[in-house]
Amino acid sequence: IMKISRRTAIGTGAMLAASGCFLRAHAEGRSLEGRSIVAKDFPSLQAAIDSLSSTGGEVVIPPGSHTIEHPLNLTRKSGYGGALTLSGAGASTVLVGRTKGQPVIDLTGSSHVSIRDLVIDAENLNAGDQPGVGLLLARRMDAGSAQEHRFDNLIFRGHFKTACVYCITSELNRFTRCIFINKAPRGHCFVFSSENFAGVQSPYLGKIKENHSNTELRIE
Repeated sequence: IMKISRRTAIGTGAMLAASGCFLRAHAEGRSLEGRSIVAKDFPSLQAAIDSLSSTGGEVVIPPGSHTIEHPLNLTRKSGYGGALTLSGAGASTVLVGRTKGQPVIDLTGSSHVSIRDLVIDAENLNAGDQPGVGLLLARRMDAGSAQEHRFDNLIFRGHFKTACVYCITSELNRFTRCIFINKAPRGHCFVFSSENFAGVQSPYLGKIKENHSNTELRIE
């Protein structure tokens, strides 16, 4: 288990920096296929994501504060074809994670998802509304792998009860230019492990797979 518990971690370039060490996840980029849609043209951000075909595509999230009361479900078993990308407009696109102990974004079982240029926010929330984790990266029980996500220019801030990022047996994920600030008294910025020590479950798939991972992690 690797936990990074310092309140603030900053990722620059292809590295993540925290507690005096650097973490590098090795993976190459994938080209965006499919179509590009704008989230405001749909009843909800989840509806926009669900509208994408098996060839994948991009969901553009406009500037503004977007409250997430139910975890975003990115657990599609068949995947999103070439790639799925969620793109914001930088610090002006804010996803407020009012998910009551659950993840803000559930990526269990998925591969080749990119999320970039937005804020995942858990500031100024009542204790009962605070999310458990910002991103849940995990394998589903009936799958061999979940891998190769890209996260670029993200800001995590506020109170994440368990961790900003909770990664259990998900492989080859890459974070660049990210800032992580977790103010929860016992919360972590990152957890990378093959053991689900906190007992986190996918809100959509239930129990997640443990004790099997080929993830390469370099500490330099």
